[in-house]
Amino acid sequence: MSHPRKQHSANVDLRMTIDGRVFSLTQVGPNHAILEQATSIPSDSSALIDVVIDDKTLTREVVLYDGASDKSRRVEFF
Repeated sequence: MSHPRKQHSANVDLRMTIDGRVFSLTQVGPNHAILEQATSIPSDSSALIDVVIDDKTLTREVVLYDGASDKSRRVEFF
């Protein structure tokens, strides 16, 4: 006897907030993130990274020690 499988695709939202500005992310790793659009962010900026999966939010406080350049979408943090 087989049981029907429920198909479920999680709703995922990745974002970073700095001084009230919200930036969409395409990827988050343990010490980096990929911005949806390259933008200039000053060094040593404090940020909140939110990973939202099906309305459950995990927030992480980070520091972008090198900031971000409008020439690259990758940001490094600790």
